[in-house]
Amino acid sequence: SPWTIDWHPTENRLLIGGEFNGIYEYNMDTGELSFPLTLPSPAIHVLYAVQGTTVVSAHADGTIRVSNLKTGEQQSQSAHKCPVLCMALCNSSSIVLSVDEENNVALWRFPTLEKIGRLIPGQSHMHHDITVRPKIGLSADSSRLLLIHNNDRQPELRLWKLNN
Repeated sequence: SPWTIDWHPTENRLLIGGEFNGIYEYNMDTGELSFPLTLPSPAIHVLYAVQGTTVVSAHADGTIRVSNLKTGEQQSQSAHKCPVLCMALCNSSSIVLSVDEENNVALWRFPTLEKIGRLIPGQSHMHHDITVRPKIGLSADSSRLLLIHNNDRQPELRLWKLNN
């Protein structure tokens, strides 16, 4: 079943990842569903990059992959120690941020996926009576990063100011 989708930046197409070991692309104008990428691990999160010609994907096996959508060629990969649940690509398209199921946030150079480092804990805001799946997001200008995840007691929001 599908776990994630992403809209193409300029066309009426969707990327679809999920428990199958690959990524589908759906053309909303023609109704065509293609299976352009076969990968060894389920895609938990997918993003279009480079005007929709490249796919950045996060996987259950802890890998992050950068793949050419047309050829299927994998350009690079790197790994967390556990499943990667969410990613964000900075507006400059030079940095990928990823969060794994242990709430580790890593920064990677795009498209090489050379590891830049990890974020230290940001500002923390606690909320009671909600359970969330970790998500990461960037402000429109890529100057702030927000992570929401569960800690031992309740969901937590963390906010970082980024220097691009």
